[in-house]
Amino acid sequence: MTEVTASRFANTPSLAGYPSGLAHALTRVPSFLSAESVSNWWGSRFWEQARIIAQRQGNTDDRPLYWTRLRMRQMLRNFNPGTRFSMSTAQREQLILGFENASRGMPTGNGRLAWIPGVKKILISGFDPFNLATNDAGSNRNSNASGAAVLALDGKVIRASNSPDLYGQIQGVVLPVTFNYFDQGNVERFFGPYIKGDNPVDMVMTISQGRDEFELEEHASRFRNPLHDDNENELGGSAVLSDGPEFIDSSLPRARMRRDALNRDHAIPEEREYLGYDAKGNKVSSSNQRHRRPPAGLSARKGSGGDFLSNEVFYRTSLLRISGLNERTVKVGHLHIPVIRRYANERNNNPDVLTPRMMDQARNEIIEKVKDLIVAALPEL
Repeated sequence: MTEVTASRFANTPSLAGYPSGLAHALTRVPSFLSAESVSNWWGSRFWEQARIIAQRQGNTDDRPLYWTRLRMRQMLRNFNPGTRFSMSTAQREQLILGFENASRGMPTGNGRLAWIPGVKKILISGFDPFNLATNDAGSNRNSNASGAAVLALDGKVIRASNSPDLYGQIQGVVLPVTFNYFDQGNVERFFGPYIKGDNPVDMVMTISQGRDEFELEEHASRFRNPLHDDNENELGGSAVLSDGPEFIDSSLPRARMRRDALNRDHAIPEEREYLGYDAKGNKVSSSNQRHRRPPAGLSARKGSGGDFLSNEVFYRTSLLRISGLNERTVKVGHLHIPVIRRYANERNNNPDVLTPRMMDQARNEIIEKVKDLIVAALPEL
C-alpha cells in the first residue's frame, strides 16, 4: 500500500481536504485531551461526509473512505506536539483508535447510537477492502461492497413490504480487516451494549464479502485460521477464540429472508458448511454428514462463515447474544455478499473488460439486495 496509491484514491472530491484539515487543526491543540477531542471530531465529520457522498451524491464506492483514512492515521502516527505537551506511546495509540472508531461510524467516548423511538433497531457492520496486494490474489483497486452497503444504508428508515405501519432504522459501522483490532476486544466493546444492554437493538447483521452468492450463514465457529493474513500483513496468530461453544447458530429469521428477498425456500450448501474434528481426531465436515448443523463434540475448524474475520465477527457477536439476558430477543447473524467483480462479470456475461460503470451498477445492486434482506426480516423482529 504505497503512498502513491493512497493519494490516488484519497483525491475524491469532498474527501481530499480532510487529511490537511486534520493536520492544520492539530497544529493548534494545547494538550493531549484537546488533540483527542479534535481528532475524534475530524473522524466523525469524515464519516458523515462519506455517508453524504454515498447517499446524496450516489457514489457508493467505499475505496476513498479507506485510503483517505489511511493517510489520516499515518498523520496521527507521525504527529509531533513539540513543546506544547508530551504524549506517551499508549496515548498515541489511544488517539489513533479514537479517530479510527469515529471514522468508522462509531460514537466516541461513552456515546451511543441514537435511535428513532417506536421503530425496529437494526445494526449492521461491513468491512474495509482487503486482498490489497498487487498480485494474482489481490489488487490495491479492490472494493468491498459490505462497507459500501453500510455507507449507503446507515441512518436509513425502511418499511416492511406487507406491514405499512412497521418501520425499521438501520445504523452501521465499517470494521477494519486487522486481527489486532479484534484481539483488543473492540468488537465486544462496540456491539456489547447493543446486544447485552438494557435497551438492545432488534437485529445485528454482520456483513462481509464472500464468493458468488448471497449467503445467510447458519453457524459461526470458534476458530481463526492462523495462516490467514490481514491488511497489515499480520498472520492470524491465536487459532481459538474466547471461551464459548465450538459452533453458534445464527438467530436471524433466515427462512423468511431467503424466501422474500432471495426467492428460495432452503439453505444452499455453502450456508451450512462446517469443518471440525471429533474426539478421535477424525475429520468431520458438512460434505460427509447429513446433519444440518455440526454434531456435538466437534472441535471447530470452520463454520459456514469460513475461518477468517467474517466468521470471527459472526462468532463474537453471537457469543454476546447467548451470554446475555437478551438471547431470545436480539436476532444476530451473518450475511456474505458476492465479490463485486464476480457479480459484475456474471451480470455482464463475462466481458473482456469490466468498466467502472459496470462495477458501480454491480455494487449498487448488491447494496439494494442487502436492503431487501433487512426489509424481509422486519416482521419477525
